[in-house]
Amino acid sequence: MRLITYVLVALILLFNGCSDNKNNTKLEVMSSGGFTAAYQVLSQGFVSEFKIDLNTVYGTSLGGAPSSIPKRLDRLEPADVVILASQGLEKLIAEGKVIASSRVTGERVGAVVARGEAVKFQESIGPL
Repeated sequence: MRLITYVLVALILLFNGCSDNKNNTKLEVMSSGGFTAAYQVLSQGFVSEFKIDLNTVYGTSLGGAPSSIPKRLDRLEPADVVILASQGLEKLIAEGKVIASSRVTGERVGAVVARGEAVKFQESIGPL
């Protein structure tokens, strides 16, 4: 959830900072399926609060399927925001399809703990 929060903050900054978007009320978003659940929940609040519509398409971070994010960008489908795994993002940056300085990352990993279970803090993912 924290990563998606970072991404939605990036959406706000992008929308407010890009002169091309100042008169628009919609952003084109490409998202990897792994982020779908959190993105759908958090994007509702974003749309409600900022009155900015999100036109979202989903695809895999890697691979050659026609619906994958790399193939969509190869076809020059519009994307103001791309949300995907870091391996796929690094490849798109190396290919010049995503601006490196626009990268927003989350450094924390979240987990769900069943009610009544002990919550343990982990400094790293090693013990997991």
